[in-house]
Amino acid sequence: GSDEKVAYIKKLGADVAFNYKTTKTEDALKSFGKLDVYWDNVGGAQADAALGNMNNYGRIIVCGTASSYSDKPFGMTVGVYQNWGQILVRRLQINGYLQGEIKHKHEELFWKTIPDKLVAGEIQFQESVYHGFSKAPDAFDDLMKGKNEGKVIVML
Repeated sequence: GSDEKVAYIKKLGADVAFNYKTTKTEDALKSFGKLDVYWDNVGGAQADAALGNMNNYGRIIVCGTASSYSDKPFGMTVGVYQNWGQILVRRLQINGYLQGEIKHKHEELFWKTIPDKLVAGEIQFQESVYHGFSKAPDAFDDLMKGKNEGKVIVML
């Protein structure tokens, strides 16, 4: 959602990145070439653009639907995916992903590996920290508006 975020992602080693607020997603995806894997946590127009730019036998992992978080009822986005037929034509595989369902498979390895890598500086990250319970609404509002940098944390 900002040129600074794009620069940060590229610094981390991303092959491609773009600012969705200044560049149309479908234009950016077309310029990058067809996708083999698309990790979607937004849904809506972003996912539709990805559907239209997938390679045959591509895989889509869905872990969120941020574009519909304010829909009523929750998650029931109004509208039609223009590229829905690409699922059939391109023989795409789409799977939903809920972290809680697989946590038990990786939790032990996570705690053996990640804390040491964090301490050693091998994992880079950003945080937007808000202090006090009264700041929770601001934190959530900034998250929904894309004003945060990295993980949003409310310190109590």
